[in-house]
Amino acid sequence: TSVFAVASGRSAKISAIIAALLTQASGFERTRSAASTWLLAAMQRLAGHRLVIDFVRPGGVSEDIDEDERAAILRLVERPAQALYRFIDRTVRRRGLVRRLVGIGRLTRDAAERLGATGPLGRASGVVQDARMQTPYAAYAAAPPAQVTQTSGDAYGRLMVLLLESYDSLQLVMRLLRSLPGGAWQGDVLESLPPGSSTVTVEAPAGPLRYTLRSDGTRLTDVRIEAPGAPQRLVWRALLAGALVEDAAIIVASAATCAACVEESS
Repeated sequence: TSVFAVASGRSAKISAIIAALLTQASGFERTRSAASTWLLAAMQRLAGHRLVIDFVRPGGVSEDIDEDERAAILRLVERPAQALYRFIDRTVRRRGLVRRLVGIGRLTRDAAERLGATGPLGRASGVVQDARMQTPYAAYAAAPPAQVTQTSGDAYGRLMVLLLESYDSLQLVMRLLRSLPGGAWQGDVLESLPPGSSTVTVEAPAGPLRYTLRSDGTRLTDVRIEAPGAPQRLVWRALLAGALVEDAAIIVASAATCAACVEESS
């Protein structure tokens, strides 16, 4: 259930990035707005409110869902998945959009690996790197997502990665809801806090997100979150080298940078 909540948020976040990239593409904002409404309704049904997703708890989730709630949430998630599938089908058929995006902001696989490009930016250049599959956490070992990659390394390849990852997140949510097992849904509260430190890396929509916790045996002494941040200067140089001024905004948007992460890492 916790992966369901995270995957739903992942799809919504990626859709917002796509909206920034396709500001001139008619139809997507309408699709995104409708999908966002349905996903927020699913969050309302799951967590009791729409915006702040605090459903996940250490060792489990805040409350169980019954069969009626599971079926209702599944119906809500199916609608944005269908709408997004139709939009992807229309997008790949739009010759004008394809011509506008193909070949601009190209980042080769060699350059992406050398410069450490991660997340959708790296996967659009053929770099197979995703913590959900390489080091599975939560329920990802039992319910792995699809490995989405492109090899063109240009703005069109990055758009395809974003669209397909957003769609796959919704497909994963539906698979989990259809096969949601019974049993314990909340772990026991720790009686004591062991001393030491632990670091875990998860795959956020924009790339790897690392959490480090330290304890003195009584309380947490340090909580550190290392966000993906903006691509380093050399990555931007590779993306923008030789680009036309009118292509710069599209290239920057296609890099799928998380604004909040950039502020955190600056």
